Amino acid sequence: RAASMPYQSFNNFMKASGDFGGRDNQCYHPAADLVERLRLATGKAKSKKRKALEAEVDAGIVDSRSGGPKLGLDPHGKYWMPVGAPFRMTKDSLGRNVFA
Repeated sequence: RAASMPYQSFNNFMKASGDFGGRDNQCYHPAADLVERLRLATGKAKSKKRKALEAEVDAGIVDSRSGGPKLGLDPHGKYWMPVGAPFRMTKDSLGRNVFA
């Protein structure tokens, strides 16, 4: 109720697993706001990854679709690759999945 989202949708969001499990759920952004309010209320510091993502956004490096920070590639997603191109997904310095 604190984030004013439907209970069933929130349950489905919480059951989703993996880095990209609940990204299409309507509760994604309200839950993120709730977690941020909780972080502020408990006085916890931002993580090193969070600070680095915010620095990228401030520098203008954003996801072209969402306008938010680049969170990496979904390892279960489908991607178009040129024929014969070496496909290798790896992690960058922040732990995001990227093509190398």
